[in-house]
Amino acid sequence: MPGANFDLRDEIHEYWSRRAETFDLAFGHYIAPGHEAEAWAAPIRDQLGSSPRKVLELACGTGEVTRLLHDLGHEVTALDFSDAMLAKVRAKHVGKPRLRFLHADAGHTMEPDESYDAIVCRHLVWTLTEPATAFA
Repeated sequence: MPGANFDLRDEIHEYWSRRAETFDLAFGHYIAPGHEAEAWAAPIRDQLGSSPRKVLELACGTGEVTRLLHDLGHEVTALDFSDAMLAKVRAKHVGKPRLRFLHADAGHTMEPDESYDAIVCRHLVWTLTEPATAFA
């Protein structure tokens, strides 16, 4: 079934593009400043250390994790498959240094190997049509 995954990819793309407008309003998506943000930031610091890193965020969505990574001092490339999601994340982070936005498929980023110190994602794995390929 060579075409099956392509059709599913299109459906996934359309779904997330539609969700972009209201995604920040969804329960559990927004990462509130204070205790919640610190609960997210602590394991990021534990894994990445205190020195600034080059981080690729796959499926960045509207940029909640992008904000945390940036606030911790990292240079972030925020990648998403949906132009609508990228428009949201760009609007949230206008004028901030150390941020790059990339429209690409997380399974085929086209970024050179060894370009990043770390790769992170929040809402990605369950949306991949070919996860083994993405993680190869």
